Amino acid sequence: MMRTKLSLMSWKASLLLLALMLVAALPTAVGAQPPRPDGIESVAPTYATQGDTNGLVTVTLVEAIAPPSWVNPLSARIGTLEGSAIHRDELVITAVFDISTDEPAGVKDVATEFPAPRGTVVFTKPDAFEIRADATQTVGLFVNEEGSYNGYTLFAPLQYRTTYLIDNAGRLVQSWDSAYTPGNSVYLLENGNLLRTATLPRGPNSKFGAGGAGGRVEEFTWDGTLVWEFEYSSDQHLQHHDIERLPNGNVLMIAWAHKTAAEAVAAGRDPDLLADGELWPDHIIEVEPTGAAGGNIVWEWHVWDHLIQDFDPTKDNYGVVADHPELIDLNFDGASRGQADWNHINSVDYNAQFDQILLSVPRFSEVWVIDHSTTTEEAAGHSGGNSGKGGDILYRWGNPQAYRVGDAGSEALFAA
Repeated sequence: MMRTKLSLMSWKASLLLLALMLVAALPTAVGAQPPRPDGIESVAPTYATQGDTNGLVTVTLVEAIAPPSWVNPLSARIGTLEGSAIHRDELVITAVFDISTDEPAGVKDVATEFPAPRGTVVFTKPDAFEIRADATQTVGLFVNEEGSYNGYTLFAPLQYRTTYLIDNAGRLVQSWDSAYTPGNSVYLLENGNLLRTATLPRGPNSKFGAGGAGGRVEEFTWDGTLVWEFEYSSDQHLQHHDIERLPNGNVLMIAWAHKTAAEAVAAGRDPDLLADGELWPDHIIEVEPTGAAGGNIVWEWHVWDHLIQDFDPTKDNYGVVADHPELIDLNFDGASRGQADWNHINSVDYNAQFDQILLSVPRFSEVWVIDHSTTTEEAAGHSGGNSGKGGDILYRWGNPQAYRVGDAGSEALFAA
C-alpha cells in the first residue's frame, strides 16, 4: 500500500512539473500589458479600399519574441476592425477583413493578441495599414477626422466659373457665379463679400501666357451681386496670381511688365538667358477702387527699378552682386531657365504694423520684403520711406545664391 501511494504522488508531481514547464514557455503578462510595437515583422498587403470585403491580410511575427507555435492568437485587428477566420502557421498569421464603405479612411495600426499565463499580450505594428477612400467616389466628403479645423473651406476650381464655400460636413454654404474662370486667388472679406481674380480671354494680353495669368479683379456681395470690377490687361502688362485687400480698401495686385529682348540686353541681361526672346519682370500696383468699375493706380513698385548685374560693365547697374543683397541680379536665372516669366511672384501679403509688403518669388526660391510707406517716386529709387531705403529689398530669405552669397547647401527654400 505504501508503494502505491508513493507512485501516485510521483505521477502527480510529474504532471505538475510538466504543467509548470508549459506555462513557462508562454509569454508572460500581468493583466493588460501595453502593446508591444516590436512584435510584428511585416504586414501584407499594406492597404485596402473602403468597401473591400473578404480581404486576406498576412501578419508575420518577429521570431525572437513570438509565442510558441502552438499558441494561437485570440484576435487580429486593423485599427478597430476585427478580423475573422484567423489562422496561424509558425510565424505567419492570416485573417480576413471586411471593410465597410463608411469605415474612416487613414493609416491604421495592426495588432494581434495572444493568451498569456495571467492575461494577454498584444503585438502591434504602428501605422502599418492604410484604408483608402473609395476610388469610385468622386464628389462629397472624403475625410473629416477629429482634430480638423472647425471652420469653412473656400475654393475656386480653375476650370469653373463658380466659387464655393463649404463646411466641414461637405455641405454647400454659399456659392458665387462669375462670367470668368478664376485667376488663382479668391478671398472672403470680413464684410462677407467675395474678392477674386479672374482670367480674361487671350486678346490684347496675348503676349502673357504663363500659369496664373488673370487680368481682372472682381468683388461680389454675399448674395452674388457684382459690386466692383477692375481690369489690368494689355500687350504691356497683365495682372496675375494674387491680390491683397489693404485696410484702407485699396487692393494690391501682382503684374507682369513686358520687356523686349533689346530692352533686356540694354539693361545688362545676358542674351543667352533670353530663351523666349523677351522678359516679363514683375511689378506691384495698388489700386483705389472707383465706383462699380475701374480704379486709380495710386502706388506702384517695379523689379526693373532695382537691378544689379556683373555681366556688362558698360551699364549703369554694373556692380558686385554679393555686395548688394538689396538689389536683384538681372542674370540670376534660378528656376526660370531663361523663360520670360523670370520672377513669377505668386503671392502678396501686407503687414499693417510696419507698412511693408511680403512677396513670394518662386523662380528665385525666396521671400522678399519691401517698404510700402514710400511714394511711387521713392519706390523707384533707393531712399525714402520708413526704412530710408526706398524700393530696395529690405529683407530676403530662402536662397542666398540669388545674390551670390552661400552655395547650394545654404538654400532653405525650394520652389519651381
